[in-house]
Amino acid sequence: MKKLFRQGYHDKGIAQMKARAFRPIESYDTIIEEINALYVADDYYPDQLLYYHGYGQEIVLVATTTLLDLHEDVEGKVSELEEEAKIRAWLQAEGLPEYLGQTLLYMNQEEPYEVIPSFIEYLMAPGQEIEVQITETAYWNSEFTLAT
Repeated sequence: MKKLFRQGYHDKGIAQMKARAFRPIESYDTIIEEINALYVADDYYPDQLLYYHGYGQEIVLVATTTLLDLHEDVEGKVSELEEEAKIRAWLQAEGLPEYLGQTLLYMNQEEPYEVIPSFIEYLMAPGQEIEVQITETAYWNSEFTLAT
């Protein structure tokens, strides 16, 4: 499978996002596997981008980084696409999941801290509000709210 994402956080230390428990959509585990298959880490970071722990009907989702870059194999092509519809068409032509259209649009717009939250929002069942923690030991820690 073609790789879309690579590690974007280049300092040493911990850089992760953790979503508090939420009710996921039905096919969340398949989507997490797809996203992980599109990711390449460097030597310092884990090979898996997203992992989760189940708690009854809810999951806690952790991203092993806070920043993603486009993989060098697709960086030039994706940066040429300026609209979500064009990005979705390219994803479909490449046999890649179309739900990543918004994610790649954020990457094109150089909004790196919106990329991982776009994954979390996609995985959340409607009608929820959750806190997401950002931990970057080299810089700062923060929290924000996501709602569906």
